[in-house]
Amino acid sequence: MSPAKGAVKWQEQEKEGTFVVVMASSSNGVWAYSGPLLAAGRPKELWRTTAPGSVHEMVTGDVTGAGWPEDVVSADTAVWSYAAPTGQ
Repeated sequence: MSPAKGAVKWQEQEKEGTFVVVMASSSNGVWAYSGPLLAAGRPKELWRTTAPGSVHEMVTGDVTGAGWPEDVVSADTAVWSYAAPTGQ
């Protein structure tokens, strides 16, 4: 396994009271893992998606006005946002 290149982003979802680790890479992937289980050495993947090209940047903010943060991902050919617990 080769290391993933790109951004690694922690995101706390206040609404659900859980920690989610979101990772994105130049290999066109975005993954989310349960933070506490990952730290305990028992990684549990929550979801994964394919980005439209290499991921260049990730930032967090309430872009939808829903009252909790979403991650915003910038890739080669698109920019999109999603909620870390679901990937939606």
